[in-house]
Amino acid sequence: MILCKNGHLNPDGATYCAVCKVYIDSSAQAAPVAPQPPAVATLAPSTLIVGASGEASCELRLENASGVSDDYGLELTGQAAGFGSLQPADLSLAPGAVGTSRLTFRPDGSAPLGGELPFEVVARSRLVPDRPVSAQGLLTIAVAAPKGSLSAELIPQTSKGRTAGAHVLTVHNPGSTPVAVAVTAATSDEAVAVDVRPPTLAIGPGESASAQVRVRPRESFWLGRRIHRFRVTAAPDLALDGAMAQRGRIPVLVLIALVAALAALGAFLATRGGTSEREAVTTDRGGGTTDGGGGTTDTGGAGGHSYRSEVLKDDPIAYWRLDESSGTIAADSSGNVKKAHYVGGVTLGANGAFTSQSDSAAKFDGVDDWVDIPDVTLEDFTLEAWVQLSGAISSEDAIGGEVTRGQDVNFDNRRLRIFQPPADCAPGQQHIPGERCWDVLVSGIQAAPDRWTQWVITRSGSTLRLYMDGSQISAETLPWKDPFHLQGLARGRTGFLSGFLDEVAIYDHALDASRIRAHFNAR
Repeated sequence: MILCKNGHLNPDGATYCAVCKVYIDSSAQAAPVAPQPPAVATLAPSTLIVGASGEASCELRLENASGVSDDYGLELTGQAAGFGSLQPADLSLAPGAVGTSRLTFRPDGSAPLGGELPFEVVARSRLVPDRPVSAQGLLTIAVAAPKGSLSAELIPQTSKGRTAGAHVLTVHNPGSTPVAVAVTAATSDEAVAVDVRPPTLAIGPGESASAQVRVRPRESFWLGRRIHRFRVTAAPDLALDGAMAQRGRIPVLVLIALVAALAALGAFLATRGGTSEREAVTTDRGGGTTDGGGGTTDTGGAGGHSYRSEVLKDDPIAYWRLDESSGTIAADSSGNVKKAHYVGGVTLGANGAFTSQSDSAAKFDGVDDWVDIPDVTLEDFTLEAWVQLSGAISSEDAIGGEVTRGQDVNFDNRRLRIFQPPADCAPGQQHIPGERCWDVLVSGIQAAPDRWTQWVITRSGSTLRLYMDGSQISAETLPWKDPFHLQGLARGRTGFLSGFLDEVAIYDHALDASRIRAHFNAR
């Protein structure tokens, strides 16, 4: 073999290069003999596990170890060759260059399950065809996972984001045989798409494998937060629930800061009034100001504004301040547009829970007054409200609940409770030992009549906690895991609230004690 001036190999005695189309002069050098070995081949990884209907791949890395350019043909041999392919199947490499080829296995119905199949990729040089190099590997065809043999975790269970949420599903195989698991995701929420990659996991004995779960909302919004729920299934008996909390384009804290800045600007402009008027004004103990004529002027009240700010910091999914003075609509201050409606002639504009004159509340007659809210269904949750009961004692003063047969949160002889009946519980049936209705959690402290009190109930997993005026007064770990439903405020299954309601907030997570205390202190 001889080389042309451009370094291409040609047969001995050739006068014209077939590659670059130039003449070969008489001074052309003979091609050097390729060293041993002419190339180095490696596989990464060299051990693969694949499901019976899945796909697994690795990469062949081939380095030209000779001093001349060469072409290599690739061939797959061994017991796994029947359902494997190489792409590309030929490599052209300059001296010292490295090329790669993708080896992919897609087993068919004839592939033996559970066995180890050796394979080999052979690289054959065009210049030295009788000196091939090779790399060996091992392929295992995994069996379907037996029922109850795997465990899994989804991290995080709830992701947060504006345009996408990312989760990692990890499946553990504690058994002694390799298994294959198909991973799927489903949601009834048409507002999002959920994608899983890869869709099949092949897991060795005593090992774990992970899949990426991506949640993508189909549209964005400006304010508030929306919860998108989905379920990932990794085996017939292995399903995990997850959620994405989609945030609006404008962060809540930015909105709070803007409101605070506007309030500060308003306060500054108010101080630019006449000097004589300012000198005649003094501040009273309730947070208002008294002018020289004995009248009272509202300052905006630290209570209402700072309390609202603390609530919004914790991302409520609904927040009804119930401070309307007229009309039938109860506005949602969370930004999630969960507009509610007053029903039955609710008295609006009553004195609220805070000293600020700008804070008002809604009064309910205990007969047919209530607030119709959009349905809320939650796993972990926080329900927060300020309540003032009337002087009369009732067994069904409800903060809220299902308006038909179902759950509610009410005061039984002024003791706050969560009432959870089974599906066949008769309307009006009370908690009696041996009966099938029950109180999930009951306060050990009676609510004082004609006094505003902050009540908070949280659930995290199987733990329920009850707070009064910023302090925990009860906690229970119970098997109750039914979803928590709300359809109305000041109304439960059979009763209505006789008293006042203010600042009702619902969260899709359990607030911790420090945040609840911070809310109470901001009153």
